[in-house]
Amino acid sequence: MRARPIVVADGHYFSNVAAGHVARIVERTGSGLDKVDVQSDQRVFPVEVACARCNHSFMNPNYLIDGYPSIKVTISFGQVHGWLLLSCLYGSFNLESEYPIRSTPSPTSSVPTATPSCAVPPTASTAAHRWCR
Repeated sequence: MRARPIVVADGHYFSNVAAGHVARIVERTGSGLDKVDVQSDQRVFPVEVACARCNHSFMNPNYLIDGYPSIKVTISFGQVHGWLLLSCLYGSFNLESEYPIRSTPSPTSSVPTATPSCAVPPTASTAAHRWCR
């Protein structure tokens, strides 16, 4: 008996894939393998986020995403700085941003973030958060 191949698509592994299943995997990948219905999926719940150093809230009650307050962070790339609003629903990938975000970043790309209240990266030392107080 011949072993069937393993297919990796969008970070998901599919084992023992028959040739007839490849088209379905490609179709599901194109429409989003991690897509969830935030209204009906029982695994989705809201979270509140605050700075671990100064406890200032990241929540933006003035801009709703998925019907809940969004999570606001400051992002930067090169010399450009802007805002990023994320859904506070755990499991939702919905977001809004000041600048376009590529839907397929390279595996080595990352976008530095900062707390909106003090513009300090979350990994910075406690002393750097003196502006929050």
